[in-house]
Amino acid sequence: MKIIVAMDSYKGCLTSDEAGRAVAHALEAVCPYAEIICLPVSDGGEGLAQSLLRAVGGREETALVHDPLMRQITAAYTVLPDGTAVIDMASACGLPLLREHERNPLRTTTYGFGELLCDALRKGCRTVMAGLGGSATNDCGTGMMQALGARFFDSGGHEIPLMCGASLNSVERIDTSGMHALTDGTAFTAACDVDTPLLGPRGATMTFAPQKGATAADLLTLETGMTRIAGILGKHTARTGFADKAGSGAAGGLGAALCAMLGAELKRGAEIVLDAVHFNELAEKADMVITGEGRSDLQTLMGKLPYTIMKRAEKYGLHALLISGAVDNEKALLDAGFTAVRAVTPTGQTLEEAMKPDTARMNIKKTVHELWGNL
Repeated sequence: MKIIVAMDSYKGCLTSDEAGRAVAHALEAVCPYAEIICLPVSDGGEGLAQSLLRAVGGREETALVHDPLMRQITAAYTVLPDGTAVIDMASACGLPLLREHERNPLRTTTYGFGELLCDALRKGCRTVMAGLGGSATNDCGTGMMQALGARFFDSGGHEIPLMCGASLNSVERIDTSGMHALTDGTAFTAACDVDTPLLGPRGATMTFAPQKGATAADLLTLETGMTRIAGILGKHTARTGFADKAGSGAAGGLGAALCAMLGAELKRGAEIVLDAVHFNELAEKADMVITGEGRSDLQTLMGKLPYTIMKRAEKYGLHALLISGAVDNEKALLDAGFTAVRAVTPTGQTLEEAMKPDTARMNIKKTVHELWGNL
């Protein structure tokens, strides 16, 4: 029997590689005769750069940048053998970088991601793949633009010193002349972890801002600001339709900014990574696929990695088992095509305990053992 293990990260707890190895070790105990293939995967969120580094090689670069609250940190990105820079926005602006009480998309910024872009461009990279996912931000990429040299002004003509979610409604005009020397001649691709548009009930703010710390009142403020910035970007660039594109709402609207300002092509990150690790070729000779993520719910069905894996597995007649930290709407996930769906966190276990890496590994082990006994 050949089993493919392709786990996304359990955000803030286990990396994709760590979660995959935990599943593989558990399988070795209950199915010692199986050939287990552990794939480094990501859906465009945290782990994209490392997944492609392990899949095709290259080197790691680091830079001193700012986190979502403008504190200095060191972040890494990958440069592939062909010179493409692969940059996870989450490495500088990810939700796991913040404590629970610090999460507030009115205050957070994508400035640090822009600093990573600057570092790659100054080091000669002229093809950039940006991994959009796992963000703590909802600033429509304005912080990134500012780091690249854009300037934002309010109705009084005063320059706004730092763009974040709360700044969006203050913007009257932008000056992007300072961006061009750095970004011209560069090809950008945005690897999106979701297919949401920028605005509306399925957009960036209404769908994802609550899990980044937004209150009900914040949502209206942020959505109004996003709408304002989308209009300004459209007029400034003469580009239309970018706000409606699938993935434009990824990473708090960063997809829209990359598309409008840098001409980025929006692609599903999961598809990019699965092609890089030759998933289809492996699936042709496999018997089963096991995937999972930190939390599986209806958002999983919006183009997230486990869903993409399940749909590919379906084409080869493979069972796809979903093993995630937490699960909501199990029936919808089963109806979508997963053979089995399991939450590894036992009832009654606190989130604080469940988020400890050793606890998560043990929970995965127990779940795999129980699941295997019922197959």
